[in-house]
Formats: sequence, C-alpha cells, structure tokens
Amino acid sequence: MIAYIKEDMARTRKREYFNAAAKDNAKNNMHSLRQGCTATIVLLVMFLAVTPFIIHGWRPSVWHLLFLPCIVAFRVVLALCGKKGEPGPRLATGLCIAFGAIVFTFIVLIDVLSDRNAPSSFMALLCVIFPSCFVLRTYISYGLVCFFELLYVIGVNVFKTDAVLRQHDVFMALCALGFSFTLWQIVMSLRIQEYDRRVRYELMSSRDPLLPDLYNKLSCQQQISKHLAKNNPKVSAALIILDLDDFKQINDTYGHHKGDLVLQCVGDAMKSVFDPMDLVARFGGDEFMVFVPRAVTEEELRKRCMDTERTIAGESKEKLDVDVRCSIGALLISNQNVEGFDAIFCQADAALYEAKRRGKHNLSLSRYREGAKVFADV
Repeated sequence: MIAYIKEDMARTRKREYFNAAAKDNAKNNMHSLRQGCTATIVLLVMFLAVTPFIIHGWRPSVWHLLFLPCIVAFRVVLALCGKKGEPGPRLATGLCIAFGAIVFTFIVLIDVLSDRNAPSSFMALLCVIFPSCFVLRTYISYGLVCFFELLYVIGVNVFKTDAVLRQHDVFMALCALGFSFTLWQIVMSLRIQEYDRRVRYELMSSRDPLLPDLYNKLSCQQQISKHLAKNNPKVSAALIILDLDDFKQINDTYGHHKGDLVLQCVGDAMKSVFDPMDLVARFGGDEFMVFVPRAVTEEELRKRCMDTERTIAGESKEKLDVDVRCSIGALLISNQNVEGFDAIFCQADAALYEAKRRGKHNLSLSRYREGAKVFADV
C-alpha cells in the first residue's frame, strides 16, 4: 500500500485535479463536513437512546458520553467558520483532518476500552467510510486512517483479554482497510472523470465552434466585464476590434469552405501575434476582438495592430493564396475609470468605423474618454 501511495502521488492527472479544483474541493469538503458532523451527532444520540433496549444490560461508557459534547462543540466551530465566509482549501483540509481525528479517537477508545470482552463494532466501518467522504490527497486520507488503525491494533492487543477476539478485531480492521482503499480509488476516479467532463463542457461553451482556440462573443464579453469590475477605478488595458475587408466577396469568389479556412488562418495569425494572457475572440462573422488586460503604450499598441495586419495578409496569401485585408479599431485605456464593457466596445467600434470610413485597410487608434461614447482619434 505504501508503494501504491507513492505511485499515486506521482500521477500527473490526479495532481492536476487537486491543484485545479482546489477551491471546488474545499467547498465540497465543507459541505460534506457539515453534513457528516450533523449526521454523527444524530446517529450518536440514536445509538445512546436505542442500544439499551436492544442489548440487555448495556450501559454507555465514559467515552460514549464524552464523544457527544466533543462532536457538538466541533459542529459549533464549523458554524462559526461559515459565518466568516467559506474557508479556503488549507483551512477546509485542516477541519476535515480535525474531524477525522476526533471521530477516530473516540471510536478507537469505544471499541477497545468500553467493553474488553466484546468484539469491536465501529472501527472497520469508519475505515471504509471516512476516506470517501472527503476529497483529500491520498497521503492525507490514508495517513490519518493508517495512524489510527495502528493505534487500534496496538490497543486491541494490549487491552482485549480473549486471543480469538483480538484476532477477529485485527482481521476485520485490515480487511476494512483494503476495502476502503479500493472504494476510495473508484470514487476518486469518478470524481476526476466528472471534473474533466465539466471542464470540457465549460471550455466548449466558452470557445468559438469554428475556431476552438478563440473565445466566443459571450465568453469574451463576460471576461472583459469581470476584469473591468475588478480593476476599476484604475483600469489600464487596450481593446482591439478587427474586421475583414470584403469578406463576403471572398465567400462569393472562393466558396464558404475557403472562407472558413480564411477565418481559421486569421485566428491563428492573431494568436501568434498576441501574448497568451491576451484575450483573443471571434466576436461574430468576420469580426475579431482582442483585449489586452495590462498597461500598454500607444506605440506598442499601434505596432501590435500593424503586426497583426501584416501577419494576416502574409499567412493567408502563403497558405491559401487569398488576399486578405482588414480594418482595425483600437482603444487605449490608461489608468481610467471604465463604465463597463459597453462603454469601451462602443468607442472601439467607433474607431473601427473611422478606419473603414478612410477607405478600409486602415488602422484607427483612439483613447478612452470617460463618460463619452465618441472617441478622440490619435
């Protein structure tokens, strides 16, 4: 099992899953923790109330009686944590470990010391259930389980008087550990598959169907809006709108399939010119958009636009033998308060219109004007 855990820790996909889904896992762990803690309280109260009627002469031990206030106190701590906001991944993991430590401690004490002449009832069951209740890394889940399993085995051999009973308890605990690890692997595999499906769906819903490397209109608008809201009132960025000149004529002359190839060529060219952190999108039809989420100078912005135009013209001619020209409207935002996406889009679109008014195959660069929907050409 130790060798398997080492191999498991080296698996890239599982490591990527825990890193990428850390916040989601923390949220799910806290939800499971609250439900698990509440369920433990309810089950413990029911056990204390019903067992005397089922097992004649049974009396709760001091460990049974101490378990209840401890788990109630922990539930209160969880409630207080929830009032301060959802805990982050580290705190959520710490709370899961603390819950496990409390439950395992009392289960070991109850199974080993409450009745030394009776077989254990709960340790095997807890070993199977606990690791699958929370999304924790292998070494955390099974480090905790194996630690208390070792204490349990030692306690059974030290305090249980009957040799057959000791063997039975140890055998059941070891069997439970094997079943637990198998179940955990199945559950973890299903969790990763579900996460991968969700990521693929989110990726597909945010990308252009024809150009999967580019964002679609809705996703582009949402991401720009989030960036503006996060950085206001001091936004430094640039918005570029690019429109292909006479694209209808390309479709009419070469056919729609060739037109799609032209769009793909344009998308590839734009991705090659701009940085990976820049947001490149197909905004609709033959119109593309680039959002640069950082401070740029007028010279840098103008150079990027000219490089884009040259790259598109060169690659479309080389790869498709089609002359492709474009008009570009660019908007520069320099440490300003931006009203929202519509405000910058309107001014960038006005710059594009000005470029087309000049006779197409032109660049018009403007600066953002707060509170205005017109642009100041530079």
